[in-house]
Amino acid sequence: MSPLLFFFAISICPSLIAEERPDPQFKRPIDKPWIKYGTLSFSYGPALNAGGSIIDGASNDLQLLALFVNNQTIFDPLYTPIIQQVGPIYQAPSFELRSDTFSIAYESEESERWTWGVAFRYLSILGKANIPDTFLQVDKYIPTVSGFYQTTEGTQSWKTLATSYELDGAVGYHFRPGSTWDPYLQLSLGVGYGYLGEKQGISSLIEYHGAVAGGLRINLGESYFLYSELYAGAHWAVTEPRSNPIDFTDVLVNPGKGSLYLVRIVVGAGFRLN
Repeated sequence: MSPLLFFFAISICPSLIAEERPDPQFKRPIDKPWIKYGTLSFSYGPALNAGGSIIDGASNDLQLLALFVNNQTIFDPLYTPIIQQVGPIYQAPSFELRSDTFSIAYESEESERWTWGVAFRYLSILGKANIPDTFLQVDKYIPTVSGFYQTTEGTQSWKTLATSYELDGAVGYHFRPGSTWDPYLQLSLGVGYGYLGEKQGISSLIEYHGAVAGGLRINLGESYFLYSELYAGAHWAVTEPRSNPIDFTDVLVNPGKGSLYLVRIVVGAGFRLN
């Protein structure tokens, strides 16, 4: 088991929480009044799992691409000459997904256990598939016009599908505030604005999301801490339609609107502001 998952397991195990003895070095003395304070933290979170209608739509788009190549609606320099001789042989490419998020967050401790906070996040979603160069043979549809119009750009590497800049509001509960090992739960809501594809401005998106997180803060002293959490978020996105419905060169996947569910493992570090 990795150290991050080990920390999370400790944070959700009531028996271990009950048996842990507060560390007197970091625990507030009984006769000392509680003082409100804030923290600033930075984190990185790769996705462990993804689902939702947007993922399903991406796979459907690749199936549609295969259909158009095989029935010769669009021209592929490699496969079309073979298909013309032996029939439909092109298979829809497999699709891989990767998502990362980077964040900066402020948290204010309103009581000894309850907190509220705000966070700014940058989220990216990347896809990887063996996409061929495909073209529309214009004279098949407009006899007076010759030439080819490119519909997809060939790639075998990771391609940016979407980016979003998000603003979140959160409320949290800490089980052992002031102790070295401090498990917590957090709920958050937020909104984001971004773009589809690798070129900003081609097709914009707006998304709304909610998330629940459970994790463990490790207080290294009175001022600094590390933390790790399991973060599960649900997103609803609405995207701007393509200006050209057959042009997939800049925006490979455009869901129009749909859901996206992401589970992440987040690691971060922070410090007290006062």
